[in-house]
Amino acid sequence: MDKAPLTWAQKMHWYLYHSTLPGGRWRNNVLTYWAVPAGVGVSDCVEALHRLVQEHQALRARYPADVVTGPVQVVEPDFRPPVALCDVSGAADERSAVEAFVGQVLRQEFDLAAAPPVSAVLVTDGEQVRWLALVVHHISTDGASRQVLAASFGRHLAAVRRGVPAPLPRLGGPLSDAALQQSAAGLRQSAASLRRWTTVAAAMPATTLPVEPASVAGPLPTEALLATPGAAACERVAKRSGVPVSAVFLGAYAAIVGRFLGMARVPVNVYSSNRFSPEKVNVVGCLYQTLPLVVEQKGGERLRDFLQRAQGGLLDSYRFGHHDYDTFTDTRVRQQFSWGRNVSVMPSFNFSPVGAAGDTSGAIVPTDWSVRAIEHDLGDPFELVVQVVGADVRYAVRFDAALIESGTATALVSAMHRFLTIAAEHPDSSVDELLDLADVPVSERDAGWIERDGSWVHRDGIVAAARRHPAVSDAAVLVEPSGALTLHVTAAAGLTAHGLRCHLTELLTELPGTVVPDAFVLRPAPPTDGREPDDRTPETLRWAVFESALRRARPGSSWTASSPYLPQGGRTADLWRVLAELTAEGLVGLTYTDFLGFRPLGDLAEAVVALHSGDPVVVHAG
Repeated sequence: MDKAPLTWAQKMHWYLYHSTLPGGRWRNNVLTYWAVPAGVGVSDCVEALHRLVQEHQALRARYPADVVTGPVQVVEPDFRPPVALCDVSGAADERSAVEAFVGQVLRQEFDLAAAPPVSAVLVTDGEQVRWLALVVHHISTDGASRQVLAASFGRHLAAVRRGVPAPLPRLGGPLSDAALQQSAAGLRQSAASLRRWTTVAAAMPATTLPVEPASVAGPLPTEALLATPGAAACERVAKRSGVPVSAVFLGAYAAIVGRFLGMARVPVNVYSSNRFSPEKVNVVGCLYQTLPLVVEQKGGERLRDFLQRAQGGLLDSYRFGHHDYDTFTDTRVRQQFSWGRNVSVMPSFNFSPVGAAGDTSGAIVPTDWSVRAIEHDLGDPFELVVQVVGADVRYAVRFDAALIESGTATALVSAMHRFLTIAAEHPDSSVDELLDLADVPVSERDAGWIERDGSWVHRDGIVAAARRHPAVSDAAVLVEPSGALTLHVTAAAGLTAHGLRCHLTELLTELPGTVVPDAFVLRPAPPTDGREPDDRTPETLRWAVFESALRRARPGSSWTASSPYLPQGGRTADLWRVLAELTAEGLVGLTYTDFLGFRPLGDLAEAVVALHSGDPVVVHAG
């Protein structure tokens, strides 16, 4: 068995897995399926599947936690994934039968430490195989791997049917990626990416997605799909503007979102496949990472100029989209706490080129939108995935319907398609003219919104967020003559401005139209003891045990109860030790997510569960 640290991209899925309660971990499983040629039997398919798994390291990797180094990937020398058979012969409704069967396999919860998180379903009609469905946890695969998997399986199946021996396993993959990332060159790459992120984040407007939640019942993960002719029109726009078609879609997306939100500078989280070197093109594994950019539209500018600037940002995102997840998380959380504004959640964009544009003679008639609720977690509240397949453009928009209504989400992407169609016919038009012709929906702003730093801040949202603190009974936000925001609250004694700041920062990703105010006025004022809020430490045995575990996880460190973990110097890379030390003390119930947020450590200490004689008992303060 070969062992190595997790790759940068794998770390995010490790933390997500261990922050999700059993019963919900399957939501990070990835389903890939493809048709099997006629006349193929089960035994040939199983052998081809085994060869596929042997070829790619990622499909043989499991992910335990080493007692010294923390989470690692261990690649097994041989692994045969479990294969379930779904025979549809005689089924009254084949599609429903297959969806129900595959859905059960998709909802299985892998044990990442015990075995490679891979399983398969063969859909058969009697003795003939018709489809193969592969379920893999996201830590071992990504969107770009799907094409590689399908091509590799087809090649192995053909070899099996011809009686050709299995090839040697492919060189390269997660193990070589991990080695590169630990090298000096890898660390320089991550440091450069971090500098780029800091520059982009500092240039973001006050809010990244200033919308008022459509429902308080969120999050409501939803997916809308549309396949429509239009690839040739998009290619014409790309050629006339001197940019790749990916920049055309990104620019159109940013322009539409900007018009909808009333923002000239639009932050967009861009996915990078990180497969730009020849040795990475045909690798299966989780390589995708994201990096934000800010797309700015200048009034009256021509489409060509706008798209070329979008291309520059896109290339930077691809260039710097490979970075250490731990270090990025540390920096992002600390900056968000320091700046008092969201730099984590924003519209996101993912272009996945498949096939080539073809002739689209005749009128472009979009098919109806297909909208459905999904059970998978959302990385961002409004994500657009674009594929070009032959003559068609396929749009998939995944969004939180509690934040953006389904009708609004589909209307925005439909307007984007109209924007590109019109641009192909009117290449000399300005961006503003194209937006007018595309009939883009526009957010309505009432008196509860104020304009700030090129964006909009929901003053009423800040008030509502403050009132969610259990100690706050009333709140109001005043705009000072200088433009600064002051939050006035009536609260129970003991609440400090620092504690209120932690509370509001915790809600920024949930309420991306809000910011942390510049100043606080609390009535009645909390009692003072001559010390700063950061120096207040609860005199309880629970906190003493909690702090002791933190000190053992990082020797020489010091901690205060009134501040969150990362803003006071904690590290994401140490969290596995922190949780292990707490468990050793019999304190459980916290996850990685708790420490990666903005709740003060004292609050986390109150939330732990102490194990006494095998029975869980909540430890209360005082």
